[in-house]
This record gives sequence, C-alpha cells and structure tokens, in this order.
Amino acid sequence: AGSDTVNATSSTLDAGDNVNAGVGDTDVLAITGGGAVTMGVNITNFEQVTLATGTTFTANDTGSLLITGSGSADIITTGNAVQTVNAGSGNDTITVGGDGQTINGENGNDTVVVDIFNFDITTMTLNGGNNSDTLAFSGGGAVNLNTLGGVTNFENVSTGTTAIALTLTNSGFLVNVQGGANHTIASGDNSGGEWSRSNPSDMW
Repeated sequence: AGSDTVNATSSTLDAGDNVNAGVGDTDVLAITGGGAVTMGVNITNFEQVTLATGTTFTANDTGSLLITGSGSADIITTGNAVQTVNAGSGNDTITVGGDGQTINGENGNDTVVVDIFNFDITTMTLNGGNNSDTLAFSGGGAVNLNTLGGVTNFENVSTGTTAIALTLTNSGFLVNVQGGANHTIASGDNSGGEWSRSNPSDMW
C-alpha cells in the first residue's frame, strides 16, 4: 500500500521479471543509468515511469501509464494502451504503440513515429513541443493533416517507406519523402514549405 517507488537499471530489471507495485495510490518505476529497458508483461500496477538519463525504454500495455523522459535523448516505445509521454528536453524519438495516446515532445528536436496502418492517428494528441520536431509515418495509408486537430507543433513530416497518401496543411512543413514506395502528396498551398525526396516516381 502507499505510493511506492521502485528503482531499477538496465542491468537490474529484466523483461521477464515479476514486479507488482500493488493497487491504489501512485507507484513509480524509476529507471536510472540509461541503457535499454523493457517493461515486461509481469511488471504491473505502476502508474508512472521516470527516466533519469538517456534511455531506450519499451513500455508494456499498462493503461493510463505516464512516462516522463529525461533531459537527454530518450528512445521511447509506448504500449498498446492509453498512455502519456512527457518526453523532456532531449532530442527524443517516441514510437506510438496504441490509439488514444498523448505524446508531448516538450523541448529538443523530437521525432514522433506513428503507424497509420495499425493505429488511428485521429484518436491521438501529439504535440511536438519546442524546437524542430518531426512527425514520421510508417505502415502506409492515407492521412490528412487538416483533420488532425490534436496534432500540433511539428515542423517536419516524414512519409516512411510504405506508400502514403498525405494531405498537408498550409503550415510550411519540410517534407522528407522516403524512397521505396509511390507516395501521393497534396500540399494545399503549403506556404513556405520545402520538399526533399529520394524516389522520383512520387507524385504531388
């Protein structure tokens, strides 16, 4: 009982460990020392995860989990549940693992990766935060940024290597069109936008 904190490192916490923080209150899994940490399926009943320094962290499917990044560059993969990431001030990469998630890039040049084939980006709140942030798509499909009121403060868009039909807003994105697929991009007027592409068969 009570609000507990379990301190762990990449060398002391294994994905196969069984760690139960107990029900009720606010329990924190505090990761220190960096490295790669996977929150296995038997690490349960934590409401928060904190990263003290640059860490590659993979969450399990705990609902309502709050992940707080460090001041260094973190690589965070969320679970398939409603979760929130406050990424901190490093140049972070956050891969969204489920619908309904909230990702706050905060400071730093962050990249948020969304698989638009397997997940519904319209259910997400994605805020790139300050500096120069990238919304990176994977999985292929169609996405219209004009309909995504929950997606804000991104300066760059990356198509991924699977074919995408992308409609931009008029915000002046720098678009990285990755090769290996035939992308279709509708720009609006995309005032001030720039293009970078590696596949000459793409159309816009």
